[in-house]
Amino acid sequence: MEGSLHVAYKHLASVAVFIEQATVDERLADNEHVSFETELRQLEDDYEMGLYWLLCALHRAIHVAGGNVDHEVVAEVRRIRVLNVDRNAMRHIRDYLVLRDFERLLNRLSIEFTVLRYIYMYLRT
Repeated sequence: MEGSLHVAYKHLASVAVFIEQATVDERLADNEHVSFETELRQLEDDYEMGLYWLLCALHRAIHVAGGNVDHEVVAEVRRIRVLNVDRNAMRHIRDYLVLRDFERLLNRLSIEFTVLRYIYMYLRT
């Protein structure tokens, strides 16, 4: 299970980089009639189910399982660079793809952790 926690942490930390860039870009965007900065910030910061809350929960779970977050994972995530996009249409496409893939990742993790939970419960009986 610890391996699954590390993989989930790595994927969610990578997504956090892209969501943060999308949030910054929404704040700085010119010639926009609608801004999604508030919605993106809520995805990141919601104190009950935001992305950073999930990362903290995974971090705690890794420690409870007796492990540590791999320093190479942290270094790899820090090396991620999101290209600046100078056209709003390209930025919207980039952000849509990030959000779409984030949703797919969350769905997959939800299924994987549900299965792991049932396996764990079965093995305890």
